[in-house]
Amino acid sequence: MSVRQPDGSVSNVRSFRIERATARDVPALHALIRGLADYERLSHLCVATEANLAAALFGPAPAAEALIARVDANPEESVGFALF
Repeated sequence: MSVRQPDGSVSNVRSFRIERATARDVPALHALIRGLADYERLSHLCVATEANLAAALFGPAPAAEALIARVDANPEESVGFALF
């Protein structure tokens, strides 16, 4: 889908949806977290593993929750997250 901007330019827009993350999303969440750490040049501080992320989100005593954004055209493509 294309959208005309106020300055007259045209940009491509992909639609996406935001969902509550599930245990099957742990690899994607971990990759997004690592990607953000790399971008911020803080990967040396990012010590999370998929296993401890899964335990923190979906273990017997969850310590956090997560949302994940997916591209509508490709529901396997995760493009964002919120961890709270």
